[in-house]
Amino acid sequence: MMLCFLNTKNGKISKQNNADFRTTALKLPLIFSDNQFMHPTTPEQITQWIQDSVGTAQDNGFKVVALRPLEADCVLPYHQNQIRAGGTLSGPTMMTLADAAMYAAVLSHYGKQLLAVTQDFSIHFLAKPSQNNLQANAKIIKAGKRSVVLTVHIYSQDNLVALATGTYAMPTK
Repeated sequence: MMLCFLNTKNGKISKQNNADFRTTALKLPLIFSDNQFMHPTTPEQITQWIQDSVGTAQDNGFKVVALRPLEADCVLPYHQNQIRAGGTLSGPTMMTLADAAMYAAVLSHYGKQLLAVTQDFSIHFLAKPSQNNLQANAKIIKAGKRSVVLTVHIYSQDNLVALATGTYAMPTK
């Protein structure tokens, strides 16, 4: 069986047979799919990391529901306090979901990097969302050592209601 590891000292990925693996530096196993990798975490772990480090995520019920290489699917449950004038979900509600979904994608790709922060954020409101749960799909477009560029599509009952783009700054050692 061939395994791939991320060497935390030099940031390089190496492939080794399971029997040949020797721990000389801290090496993290990676999950490969379609030549992309992600850190071996679960949606529940990432939800907990975000809820522990971002207070509003716990308060509003934010949840990561699925992970794929370079992607995270998230849900923000509907609450009456998210409604603004006109009977629509507020912009800050959708912005919160988009930013948290980006953070989930970053954490699924890099592991527990709690010091990764939003560097740049932009959102386009495309349609009026219904008074229901919001779903978000965050995708990493470019993953670098110092920054990560992402897009997020936000849906309300399967209708695209917002498109966000952003950059996360990664902590330096």
